[in-house]
Amino acid sequence: MGEPMHKVLAPVSGTYVPIEDVADPVFAQKMMGDGFAVTPGSDVVVAPVSGEVTARYPTGHAYGLRADDGLELMVHAGIDTVEAGGDGFLPMAEKGQRVSAGDALVTFDRGLLAERGFDTSVIVVLLSVPEGSCVQKHAAAGEPMEAGRSVAAEY
Repeated sequence: MGEPMHKVLAPVSGTYVPIEDVADPVFAQKMMGDGFAVTPGSDVVVAPVSGEVTARYPTGHAYGLRADDGLELMVHAGIDTVEAGGDGFLPMAEKGQRVSAGDALVTFDRGLLAERGFDTSVIVVLLSVPEGSCVQKHAAAGEPMEAGRSVAAEY
């Protein structure tokens, strides 16, 4: 059956959204890579894998992670939220920090961002998948997700 699958967990509690349905063509057309999104039902965004934080945007809306097996991914809270200038984001992780799957990356104010017209979807993009791996997504659109527990993808 090959190597055991590695799991990518939900970055936030809410409902699953296929990457193709994300309201931003860069993500929906997989220009940066395959992935998925979650419409959030909570304000805490967690690491979907264990590894190192390789990047943290100064505004706190996006994080780069490298899993121990080499998977590189980005967790992006909201669409166009860089325009909020960090307003509504409280970073909980720093570049260079080691995190376990389920550790908080950022707390964000969904209400404030939604009031300002931002889509608050939390997007996970698999930027670089280990050689020989194939991404599989088992969740269906609208399926409930629990941050740091629900499996949203495997590779």
